[in-house]
Amino acid sequence: MASICFIVNPASGMGRTGHHLEELRRQAAGLDGEWLITERPGHATELAAAATGCEIVVAVGGDGTVHEVVNGLMQHSAAERPALAVIPSGTGNDFVFGSRAPPSAERALAALLRNGARKRFDLAHLRGAGRDEYICNTAGIGFDATVNMQSRYVMLRDFPKYLIATLWTIIYYFAAPRMVLRWKGGRAVYRVMMLVVGNGPREGGGFLTTPDSQMDDGILDFLIAGQVDRLQMLGLLPQVLTGTHLGNPAVRLVSTTRLALASESDLCVQADGEFYCLPGDGVRRLDVQVVPGALELVVEQD
Repeated sequence: MASICFIVNPASGMGRTGHHLEELRRQAAGLDGEWLITERPGHATELAAAATGCEIVVAVGGDGTVHEVVNGLMQHSAAERPALAVIPSGTGNDFVFGSRAPPSAERALAALLRNGARKRFDLAHLRGAGRDEYICNTAGIGFDATVNMQSRYVMLRDFPKYLIATLWTIIYYFAAPRMVLRWKGGRAVYRVMMLVVGNGPREGGGFLTTPDSQMDDGILDFLIAGQVDRLQMLGLLPQVLTGTHLGNPAVRLVSTTRLALASESDLCVQADGEFYCLPGDGVRRLDVQVVPGALELVVEQD
């Protein structure tokens, strides 16, 4: 196998990745790379898991593609695990924002061509639906996951797509099930409208839900939003966009290495924009734990 393996999701960015693929391959002509094209959901995980002997696996796509590739890389032993690189071409590209990976295809390829620096970053390990899954940026429960679901019906790109989905959800979604939350040194019972697991600071292409999250500090930030009315939600929206909502009495931030929750009703959970479970799946308990320094990421030289 080549030293670099490119895993391309041609459907990411509403098809923009596939449209520009040949141009991208020409730009990468100086790299010893093998190009693999995904054909279905979950395929990037399979391809990354099979990339034995490869030094670097490059996720070409958006946050969902990075999520799948990361989950494939975590199937390798730590000693033989390839490094991750990202060529961002998705809708939100929030992982790139939070990890400080090269923010464009041109700069990502330049870092690879120049044998760019590497840094380690954390993951969050999620368990509750009978399977293990890793989160590289954020996961959302309740309101957050419903926004993600609605965004798939909005035929816009980038941040406007998620903004319209958020406004729709504010109008129509108001479930706030009772949850018991436990973490190291703490326990609370809430009516929870939204709970966000933050390894990175941003989701939805511009919502700074856990604005102080760092991907290399060995800590996860959990944003908990209680039961609020529509006017309060509309008031929170500009605060979340600017990352100034943490002083709002409707929200609480818990920073810890592990959190477990139990809900009175089925959970809707998204992980890096991909659905982990939906109402009707019967998932009412989750355990989330940080995995410090789980992967190496190719970044630009200082």
